[in-house]
Amino acid sequence: MRAGDLVAGRYRLGGLVGRGGMADVWEATDERLHRSVAVKVLRPDPEAPEPVAVARQRFDDEARLAARSIHPNIVTVFDAGADGDHAYLVMERLGGETLRDRLGRGPLDDEQARRLVLDVLAALEVAHGAGVVHRDIKPSNVLGDGTGG
Repeated sequence: MRAGDLVAGRYRLGGLVGRGGMADVWEATDERLHRSVAVKVLRPDPEAPEPVAVARQRFDDEARLAARSIHPNIVTVFDAGADGDHAYLVMERLGGETLRDRLGRGPLDDEQARRLVLDVLAALEVAHGAGVVHRDIKPSNVLGDGTGG
């Protein structure tokens, strides 16, 4: 996939937001609803130790479980499916910055750190209750809302 591609006849990919072990996340435009979204596209590695079919099943399971995790501190899932050989997950596109970027400017004060930890723990509690085990909690996967929190 590349910028400009249309996923599922609806989601126009913009810039690459992030690249994980098994998927890429793109900023995109939902051309039907005229809104900004994030589209996660599975990037199976034929050289990976697990078969592509297993990666695809894990991705599909993630989509279903994430859609059940409803909380203000968890990104909302709008859609999921496959477009040809590409499995995708469409999510709310958040503004703000990652915790990694924020920490690059210096440490959080005690109150900011306390609020952040409580927000992350609240989100994880809901996710775990929905059967989701987030295997990649790290500063680049924690988004702030741009208010300094």
